[in-house]
Amino acid sequence: MDTGMIYTIEELADRMNEFGHVTDPKEQAGNLSFTKFLHGSLKEGGVWGWPAATEVYKKKGDGFERLL
Repeated sequence: MDTGMIYTIEELADRMNEFGHVTDPKEQAGNLSFTKFLHGSLKEGGVWGWPAATEVYKKKGDGFERLL
């Protein structure tokens, strides 16, 4: 994946599920709830680090931009 890529909230939740090999629908729904909460909690331009995946995202509009 390239940096600078923009993900919707749903796409980032799907990325988390793929990375963690999450197949349980309740856990997948939990990841979606988390990304919605995260998006709502950050100010525009706020950053979030995902240490397990060594990725960093910035809130951008209705989604997240991957910085690293």
